[in-house]
Amino acid sequence: MRLIATALLSLLLTGPCAAADEAAPPAAAASQPAPTEHQRTYYFEHRLIPSWVHKTSGAFYADLRAGQFDRLLNAARDIVSPEFAAGIKVTPYPDLEGVLIEYPAPKTAPLCYFTFIHASRKSETGYAVYTYEKTVSIPGADAYGVVGGWSLDGKHSNMGTRTYKDADAFVHDLKLEKDAAGA
Repeated sequence: MRLIATALLSLLLTGPCAAADEAAPPAAAASQPAPTEHQRTYYFEHRLIPSWVHKTSGAFYADLRAGQFDRLLNAARDIVSPEFAAGIKVTPYPDLEGVLIEYPAPKTAPLCYFTFIHASRKSETGYAVYTYEKTVSIPGADAYGVVGGWSLDGKHSNMGTRTYKDADAFVHDLKLEKDAAGA
């Protein structure tokens, strides 16, 4: 399973470039270096989770709300590492129709501290995905992280730097309200 996940991740990380070179012999494709831990973690947090949220018609969100974390944790284990998966914590926020995913503290930017999934009538898929990502050190700034949003088509919106370090401050900062149309 790990070999399949690594191969799939490698294909996804190289994107259209790999498809453009279909004439390359299989040996050349096999000689590509394996994705780094940073690349695997980025893919998991910034591509896979938002895709599951937006493209499963609410099934992934419903699983998390129901305490069914196998899909999330198995993917984290297979794509990133068993240690990374063991450090993930999921907390439902029923008063906000949301679920918070806490990750092990990121080593490098722009990996995530947290992801918040919110049932939202305002989103074309019925769900919004927000991340709190480690930011680069900026001299003279107290920035600790950056809040971002993820759309159905995988686009990232930057909502600016923040100085807080805890999950509750992140969730509060999003200023979300319970949405009657939510799951």
